[in-house]
Amino acid sequence: MSIVNWNYVPKPPDPEPVSDTFPEEPLDLPVSFGGGYYSGQLGTTVSSNRYLIVRKLGYGPRSSTWLVKESGRAQYHALKVFKASASNQQEADRFYTLVRAMSAMTIDPNPRFMGYFWEESSHGRHLCFLMAPHCGLSIEDIRQANTDGRLPVHTTQYILSAVAGTLLELQAKGKNIMHGSIAAENIVFGASSHPQHLDPLLTKPEIISVKGTAVVRSQPIPARNPQVADSMETMVLNWRLLLTEYKYAQKGLALTPEPEHDYGFAPETLLSTPSCSPKTDIWMLGVMLFNLLTGRALLTATGTAAERLAEMCEVLEVQIPESWLHDKNLKDCSPEKRGLQILEGHLEAVLPQDQAKSVSSLLKSCLRLDPATRISAADLVAHEWIRAVPFCDCFEV
Repeated sequence: MSIVNWNYVPKPPDPEPVSDTFPEEPLDLPVSFGGGYYSGQLGTTVSSNRYLIVRKLGYGPRSSTWLVKESGRAQYHALKVFKASASNQQEADRFYTLVRAMSAMTIDPNPRFMGYFWEESSHGRHLCFLMAPHCGLSIEDIRQANTDGRLPVHTTQYILSAVAGTLLELQAKGKNIMHGSIAAENIVFGASSHPQHLDPLLTKPEIISVKGTAVVRSQPIPARNPQVADSMETMVLNWRLLLTEYKYAQKGLALTPEPEHDYGFAPETLLSTPSCSPKTDIWMLGVMLFNLLTGRALLTATGTAAERLAEMCEVLEVQIPESWLHDKNLKDCSPEKRGLQILEGHLEAVLPQDQAKSVSSLLKSCLRLDPATRISAADLVAHEWIRAVPFCDCFEV
């Protein structure tokens, strides 16, 4: 990593008053304890001076993301830098496999992967993924900003049509890619990669001094808050929605869940031999759809796998698949009703009866307990409720 003086580099501000604790990711956590985060500094370069760090966009449990500008090109990229403890060749190989499979997609998915490289720091080697930038604003932000915590039907239809199209591409023609984290917070609004569009949106960087180290605060790329009122159908159709967070993505039809991830508590992940697949994405899509329309969680049980499955059976009015009856995780699953409100009851409380009936049919096809019987991505795209959205080629997922 070296310092350069490119004329388009914003001058980093002086650090704010000293703090004793790191405000975001724990930069002092050793690799041996699951740490090793990359401590990026504005105005420095990575990948042999090719990319200049301009801004910190965010961080998560395994990585931090930075806005970088490519040398010799008027273009921004987002750079996801994994902490040293999460950087390994297996992760790089998984990424490469996904990129090869996704390169044949006829629509442009986000993140638009552009390559990867390794970067050294005092913690060791960091795996770095290069991708297109996007705004920090998500569909979950829009939902929570509404007073009733839910979105209008036409808005939700558009969101579902966009995501369903992406799932079809991920699963079609033998690609068999499971995204693994379908949720409203992972559906975000696109951002331009060109400086003439992006520069006016970038505010002054925020830096503080912690334990003698200049620490950059996260500043996601801002966006105007889209309107979702029922009178804004035309504007909604011009939203550029992007599906992000492929960190739990896998390729295959019989996959092993990551132990730290909940997958929307899809029932197949709760068995004594847990599994996941592209059909798990369909379950998570159904869970998200219910939440967007009603403003509440469909399933609220927090106990054992048996307790969770019992709630699913009552709310969805289904029975445990016969092949699961002897699973040791479900031996205490009681068929006794607890007076929970069924799916249709929740929908009819917030939607007209005809809309509630149509959505209920779609939800039940997504939320079948046995993943093999869930609706396919192709049939999802063709479903009458989703096809009710006027098509427009101005969005990109």
